[in-house]
Parts: sequence; structure tokens; C-alpha cells
Amino acid sequence: MPYSTSPSKLPLTLRSSANALRWSLLAALGLTPCAGLTACGGSTAGDADGSGGASTDGGTGGTNGSGGGTLIVGRECESPTPLLAGQDTGFIKCAQGFTHRVAAIACPSALPRDDVLEAGHYYEGMGGADPNAVPELPDDECLRDSDCQAPLGFCVTAQLGGEPGLVYGQYNYCDAGCSSDDDCGDRRLCECGSLIGKCLDASCKTDDDCAGNARCVGNGFNNGCSSQTTYACEKSEDECLFDGDCADGRTCQMNGLGTARTCEYQNCAIGRPFLVDFVARRAALEQRSDWLVELEAVSLDGLGANERERLAAYWSDVALMEHASIAAFARFALQLLSVGAPHVLLERTRAAEADETRHTRLCFALAAQYGGRHVGPGTLSMQGALDDLSPETILATTVLEGCIGETRAALEAARARELCTDPVVREVLASIAHDESTHAELAWRFVAWLIHERPSLRAVFEQTLADARAVALGPKAASSAAATAAAAATAAAAATAAAAATAAAASAADSFAFAGSHRFGVLDAVEKARVQIEAWALVIDPSARALLRKSEFARDARSPRAAAQI
Repeated sequence: MPYSTSPSKLPLTLRSSANALRWSLLAALGLTPCAGLTACGGSTAGDADGSGGASTDGGTGGTNGSGGGTLIVGRECESPTPLLAGQDTGFIKCAQGFTHRVAAIACPSALPRDDVLEAGHYYEGMGGADPNAVPELPDDECLRDSDCQAPLGFCVTAQLGGEPGLVYGQYNYCDAGCSSDDDCGDRRLCECGSLIGKCLDASCKTDDDCAGNARCVGNGFNNGCSSQTTYACEKSEDECLFDGDCADGRTCQMNGLGTARTCEYQNCAIGRPFLVDFVARRAALEQRSDWLVELEAVSLDGLGANERERLAAYWSDVALMEHASIAAFARFALQLLSVGAPHVLLERTRAAEADETRHTRLCFALAAQYGGRHVGPGTLSMQGALDDLSPETILATTVLEGCIGETRAALEAARARELCTDPVVREVLASIAHDESTHAELAWRFVAWLIHERPSLRAVFEQTLADARAVALGPKAASSAAATAAAAATAAAAATAAAAATAAAASAADSFAFAGSHRFGVLDAVEKARVQIEAWALVIDPSARALLRKSEFARDARSPRAAAQI
């Protein structure tokens, strides 16, 4: 359906859901004047520097697209060039769309810059007194690199938009880079950029870490919600090396165990991810009937065989994500015990685990109705799932799985329900949206408690959130104030064209959506992108700022453990 570019005509349903969830989270954390009162809300139904990086466009060339018999290890790097033109950083970029690292060399830095960025503002005609008309712009954290306190910190301008073809305004925040692998910690490396390096997940550091003629390869991919880059050795088990090796609109991604590259469809499914070493993991799909639940018949009117198959694949995918959420909450219960959390958090975690089991069965039932066959989950590997029980990792995992993942899941389910016309699917989505919002509350409550108990973890929270924001929203480093002022008249138009092009490309690559699929609870790439932006602008960032302000007040006069506040 076409979208209006008039702020007064923007659909307010998603924004209303986001606002309700934000107030619910703030009230649950005791961060609003009416904390504890039900009237305050309730449950809702690239590169920072714009440079290089491992390609996500699939590159050139390609093979038969079937994986399997494709030669992966030692494939020729076509037209090799330095990742940064004219500079030896140890990274080599190949024309097919991947990068490999021959040596660990310190990255150059252009920091700090003397540029002063333009203060955050709405673009002409985009502001207004109505808080439902457009999202509230976050406060500027900086105007220049020197305002950022972190080592190798720099000031970034991000644009806030929602509708395809519409960008509301811009704001500035602090990010941080790296100059060497030592800045990134274990299982990460520093990939150089024209401004500064950035830390990426990696199971190898250079080609020398790989056996035989295999290389340490970085390939970027988009899972339907955000872009990611991971470095790992080439292996004979790899099904692909870059997107050109994959067929049917699939992309080349690391599998859930991080052991091999496989061709996967793009999809950011509803549910809390189960992260092991910060890589999402889930089971494979099997033919079985014991995970089904009795459900009223959905409408199949007007659906062809291809559309039914897409819907079956989508709801199977959502079911597998919900199934992985069961594991995430089971582990979370053990993590709570390991840090001495209040009993009320453990009780709510057990309830959440039961919610996710019910969601899994409902979604498999929908998949069975659309596909005409019974399906369920296979085995889910627990390898490495409890290897790291440090408070730092527990906090970071909770932020990613719960504060971000569950918040987005709640809003995505709410938005899908709003657009869905099938009453059976609407009821399933309403249940999921309600439950996921309470799961998001649980994650935020735990983070608030843990930071109160261990104030030193505040920095981990801030860095995890900043890294996740950069991945989700993909802001580019801003130019100088003079250059920005000169381009002020065309900034909104340029951003509009980029947003429209991105939305069009994402829609073309979407694996499950089809014309009218929203009537059956399936959001297309445009709607998913909108949920992503609104989740950060209206819920995640405001909740994080409020939580951090509260922790600042408590820093000098900490009270003893207070389970009643949880």
C-alpha cells in the first residue's frame, strides 16, 4: 500500500504501541511520576565512517548457486585491492564481495577531527507539537569528536525516519572505534576504515590462523533487520563464500553455531534470540506433530500454492525463533541464580519460558495449516551456551536478547496484528505482542537491578547499546558544519532517495512477503524497517537514557538490595 508523506497522515497505530510500551517500561522501572499505576500505560498488543568494510551486496561473479559442490576454500580473489585505497592495512578486498586479512596491522586514525557538527533538528515541516505526528528526536550527545570521552571516540550524525520516502530529522551521538585488535577483546578483530577502525566478530585474526590454503574471510550479510560482518576461516563445510554463491534470493551467512557459512533467507523473525558468543542459534525444522496445538481454521481463500508455501515457511521460521526463546529463558534463569538476583525475577523468567513454549506451538500450528503438513523443531545445540557466566556477558546478552530483541518483537507483533485481517492469526499475534512486552519489561528490570548492584557494569551497558544502535540504524559519520549547512536544502531529499532505494531493495529481497501478505500477519521489509526505527527512537533509547539517569542519582548514595523495587 502507498504511504503518505504528510506527517499529519502518518499511521499512528505503531507509534501508539511504541509510546505505550515505553511508558510501561519506565513505570516498571520506577522512572515515571506515576510508577506502579496501571493508568501509566501497560502492555502493547555500514560503517560508522562511511568507508569500506566487507561487502553486503553479494559482489560479482557467482556459481551454480546450489552450494554443496561449489569450491569454497582457496577460491581466487578476483581483482584484489587494499581495503583502504593506497594504504596497507592488512585487509584485501576481492571483487566477488568478500574481504580477507593477510596481516594484523594497526589501523590509521583521522581522529579527532576539528569539524563541528550541526546540532540535531527536525527537517523543515517535520516538527510539530503533536507527539504522535513524528518521533521525538533524541538529545545530542556531542557536536565534535572532543565531546566524546571514550578512547578513540567520535561524534556521529544519525538521521531519524520511518515512512519510505520520509526522514524526520537528525541528531548526534558518540561512538568509538579501534586502532588494533587489542582494543576489541577476544574473538573480535579491528577492521580498518577511512576514519577509524571498527570491532567485528571474528574466530580468526589473519590468514595464518587458518589451515592449509584457507583464508580468514569477512563477509557481510543482512538478516532482514540489520547488517552484520563476521570473519572466519574458509572451511570445506562452507556452502558459500559470498551472496553470489546462493540462489533464490538467499544470502551467505554464518550458521547459528558459527561453524560454517550457509545460504539463508533474509528474515528477522518475531521472538527473543538465543545468543551464544553473540551469534543467534536455533534448531532445524523437522516433520513431527507433537509440537502442534489445536487452533481454529485460518482462511485460505484466494491463496495460491506458492503463497501458502511462503506463509508456511514464514510461520515455521517464527516458530523456530520462539523455540530458541525457550532456551534463552532457560539459560537466563541460571544466569539470574549466578548473580544472586531477587526471586521475583526468577519467577517471571519461568513464566516467560512457558509463554514462549505456547508461542512456539501456536506458530507451528499456523505453519501446518498453511503448508498442509506437520512440522516441529529438531535438536537445539547447547554447546558453549553456559561457557561464559561473567556479569559482563550476562548483562550484554540480556541487553541484546531482551531489552532490544523483546522490545522489537513486541512492536513487530503489534504492528503485524494491526495489519492482519484473519481473526485467528490476529488472536495469535495479540497474545504474542502482549507477552513479548512483559518479557521486555523483565529484561529492563534485571538490567536496572544489576547496574544498581554493580555500578561498574554501567559502561558495559552503554557500549553494548551503542554498538547495537550502530548496527541497527547504520548511521554515517557527519561532515563539517560548513558542508552540512551548504547541503541543508538538499539533505532531506537525498536522505529520502536513499531511504526509498533501501526500502525497495529490501522488499525485493524479502523471502516471505508477497502482495497482500500483511493480511496474514507477515510484515514486509518496509514495515520491519519502520518497526526497527520506531523501537529505537520511541522505546529503547528513551528507556536507556532514563535508566542511566536514575543510576547516576543512586551512585553516591546506594541503598541496600531492594527486591521490592524490582
